[in-house]
Amino acid sequence: MKIIKRGRGRRYILPEEGESTEDILKAVARASFEIAESEDAERNRKIFSSIGLDPSGSSSSWDEEHMLREARIFNPNALVGETLLHMDHVACVRCKTTVKRGRKYLHLYLYSGREEEVGMVAELANHYVGRRGSAGPGASARGIVQ
Repeated sequence: MKIIKRGRGRRYILPEEGESTEDILKAVARASFEIAESEDAERNRKIFSSIGLDPSGSSSSWDEEHMLREARIFNPNALVGETLLHMDHVACVRCKTTVKRGRKYLHLYLYSGREEEVGMVAELANHYVGRRGSAGPGASARGIVQ
């Protein structure tokens, strides 16, 4: 997938040959959840430690079927302008992620304080789709374009 930087909190994704919208959405959902989960776990460890509770505990892990059921919207067949994926809180993790279908690109948005993580989410999703993009301006078709 080709990732194009489009300002704070958003990226455009261009699926490449052989990549389905559904696979890209699943990869974005997983990447967003895992990054948000690690952030929440660190915050919780600090809070628990500060009030004298044991900060260790079980961390939830990605279960695709369960998580996609918890997403508010998961519709790989949405039309142009419609929402393909919307994740607010999934398994008590603050995901705050939306993907909409554009005419040419999928539009990835992170919001409510997660805007700075959109690049990490896009890169991890790219990895999960099966192709790692190269960083930097003018990157190849499988990378990021600034």
